[in-house]
Amino acid sequence: MRKRRQESFKIRELELEKEIKDIQNEKNILRNKQGTGRTPDEIKRDNKRIDVLDEQISEITSELDELRTKMLSDKKTEKNIGKFYTKWTLLEQELTKLADKHNLGSTVMARYNSGIIMRKLFETEIIDSELYANYQSIRRFRNSIAHGLTTPINKDLEANLVTLDSVYSKIKSI
Repeated sequence: MRKRRQESFKIRELELEKEIKDIQNEKNILRNKQGTGRTPDEIKRDNKRIDVLDEQISEITSELDELRTKMLSDKKTEKNIGKFYTKWTLLEQELTKLADKHNLGSTVMARYNSGIIMRKLFETEIIDSELYANYQSIRRFRNSIAHGLTTPINKDLEANLVTLDSVYSKIKSI
């Protein structure tokens, strides 16, 4: 039941994001028309429409925030987010050790940036393409959550945790 609810939340989230994008597109069209020889009455009408669209975006954004809060309130999801970021931190620590071991971090940025370290490990053939691809996949997932681009559902968290565990184990064994 919880899984179905999470999936319906995710579908609704995507619908709301699309509504916001469509409204923003309409606003952009109206704004772009304003400098093209429009009469004052037409500009006034367009500005009123833009105000209405802003209100709609505000209402939809509030609904979206509320929905995301409900999605995150699922205790299992919350627990798995914690597990994911804890394991991610451990992975970054191992990558820093590996960078030192193989003298890959010539700059402070390179030494502490896991993406740079992984790329150098791949370029120097210390890791294979499968491990690098798995890392890139979980890094994108991590970034989408960390930067608020998506709200994770538990199914996605669990799948990415399995991949993260695998990447961590392989890196630790190098």
